[in-house]
Amino acid sequence: MLLSIDTSQPNLIKLCLYKDKDEKSIHQMPTDKGQLEDLLPAIDRFLEENNVSLQDLTALATNPGPGAYTGLRIGVTTANILAWSLDLPIYHFENELSTVDLHKILQTKQKFSKFVSPKYSNTLS
Repeated sequence: MLLSIDTSQPNLIKLCLYKDKDEKSIHQMPTDKGQLEDLLPAIDRFLEENNVSLQDLTALATNPGPGAYTGLRIGVTTANILAWSLDLPIYHFENELSTVDLHKILQTKQKFSKFVSPKYSNTLS
């Protein structure tokens, strides 16, 4: 099971849970307080709504950008820390994970090996 975290757009948190290559749950949450304050509670609620615990995850993915500096920093750092602390592999995507990539990711039993680095855009936001 893979959890993807996307905070590349200002004031929006997008979470996806891929149980297999054909089944996914999506949660998009506009945030007034900011992604920093809302991301971890949003992940917790999203997993709970889907009857999934952090220990059920087999991989994580995050959108490294391009995007807003603060949002990317929050989302990528959170994904990296979760992957490292749970000893899970972490992957990056730009728009959405392809079915081929998703199938490969869900079939592998890897451990954490490296961090994902954010790619900031040149525009201010």
